[in-house]
Amino acid sequence: MSIASISRLPWPSGSSALRRDAASKFGTANSQNLIYRGREVQPLDGFATTVFTDEAIAFTERHAARPWFLYLAYNAVHTPLEIDPSVAARAPAAITDPARRGYLALLIGLDDSIGRLRAHLEKTNRTKETLIVFFSDNGGAGRKPFFAYNTGVNAPFRGDKGQVLEGGIRVPFFAAWPSRIPAGRTVDHPIIALDLLPTTLAAAGAPVPADLDGVNLLPHLTSATPPAAAPHTDLFWRFGPQRAVRRGKWKLADWRDFDAKTQSSWQLFDLATDPGESRDLAAQYPARVRELADAWEKWNVTNAAPVWRGTPNEDPAGQTSGAPKALKKK
Repeated sequence: MSIASISRLPWPSGSSALRRDAASKFGTANSQNLIYRGREVQPLDGFATTVFTDEAIAFTERHAARPWFLYLAYNAVHTPLEIDPSVAARAPAAITDPARRGYLALLIGLDDSIGRLRAHLEKTNRTKETLIVFFSDNGGAGRKPFFAYNTGVNAPFRGDKGQVLEGGIRVPFFAAWPSRIPAGRTVDHPIIALDLLPTTLAAAGAPVPADLDGVNLLPHLTSATPPAAAPHTDLFWRFGPQRAVRRGKWKLADWRDFDAKTQSSWQLFDLATDPGESRDLAAQYPARVRELADAWEKWNVTNAAPVWRGTPNEDPAGQTSGAPKALKKK
């Protein structure tokens, strides 16, 4: 079997349009990020989404005689919103905001490219035995001017890219494997991108190390009777001074307001009844707050201190009084 992982590329991701510069190297129209094969800069013209798809299809052809793993990290729909003219006209006419039209056109182009890759696998009789996973690295960047604003909409969830509110961390996650995963199956339990490594290892028949952060999702995806228990008891997040933990329906979050440049301190939400995180229940359930905060602290002491802390607004001066302390790996 073969595995294709299709993801949104974590930033800085460059641009949608590639260009030739005076030195015959290739970067992007609004940056000097270059496209490399190994250590060699590639002479490429065109739009990155199309070029990446061309290369992905060529990769599957080069390895047609044996199983392969492909990590296809598109930069669409990240800014800058540079649009292939052949796609731009397909954005709904009712949308008149140029930035929003640009975002939607990039999304249409991304959908076209994934469809082209799948059509190639179908044409070459490899669809049935190929596991394809699609997911995004973060929620939409819908709060101007932060985090490469691109008009992203995360409704009905609160928050945006860069925040540990649901709008910043809840993303699409799809998997297709026609010979193993029943069509239409939905996993209602929370999962995380970290699960992809143990899942793909298990799918390929490789050993799955016990100390990985994620879990093997195949029992939930392929079993005739999926496990009733959730894949995870707890899920944790840490981004600069922001913190969050999810346990069942409960979520405890200390999130950053980028407009006000402040931290919320711990807030408690019942996602079963309030997925938009509009009602802080911390004062009503102090024991639950202590329980989840203690779980987060216990998890955090196993982590190394962040190497990259982001901009001063994301993580002022490296740390705040409410931020995770620099901790040593145990």
